[in-house]
Amino acid sequence: MAASLPSLSDTELLDALREKGIERRRAYVDELRLIAEIDARGGDIGVGALLRDMFNLGPLDARRMVAHARALTASMSPSGARLAPPLPVVAGALADGVIGPEHVEVIRKVVEKLPVSASVEDRVTAEKILCEAAISSEPYMVKRLGSEILHRLDPDGDEPRDKDLERPRNQLDVRETSRGVSGSFDLDTEAGALLTNLLSPLTEPAPTPDGPDPRGASERRGDAFVEILHLAAGSPDGPSE
Repeated sequence: MAASLPSLSDTELLDALREKGIERRRAYVDELRLIAEIDARGGDIGVGALLRDMFNLGPLDARRMVAHARALTASMSPSGARLAPPLPVVAGALADGVIGPEHVEVIRKVVEKLPVSASVEDRVTAEKILCEAAISSEPYMVKRLGSEILHRLDPDGDEPRDKDLERPRNQLDVRETSRGVSGSFDLDTEAGALLTNLLSPLTEPAPTPDGPDPRGASERRGDAFVEILHLAAGSPDGPSE
């Protein structure tokens, strides 16, 4: 491919990079399936130690891959029944290449920390919300959303380390500036997922006739938010004074 790179247009170059990213994530799924099979067969050497020896991995990286394999791969019960993976929604998103290993690790840790009082429905909903957020957000933002979910399901647990999480939910601070309006907001889990889902289809880079989209991720999200405001303003069900 290297020899043909100069002949690619800017749009083709970005498309090629995006496709390689998707391929890399899908290849990780194949690795996890192999690891899960080795893990299921057992042996004198643990699969974590095997990975460390085979790929010169540190113990943390090896343990993470084993944990991902166990969380995202179907297994067999002692009776021979096929068991779905503990995190089926995450497994599907990784297989589609829309999230990466870093997202998987954040979601896995959050679900693992859910209180024993959380119902099956709570766990399924938490996984779905986090996975949907991961498709359009970096791992750090998914981690923050996960902290909010944990706090809501276990309000008597550890106090949030981030003081921002202690503020009231659905808070909006707006101030006028010489350039327009500036501010910040903080949404609860459901509202945050709703906003993420509305923004997601509007934040993809849009190549121009002159080349790739010159906007950064933050600017694309801002333009998408403005578009949503215009749609809301044009709705016949919109509020009035």
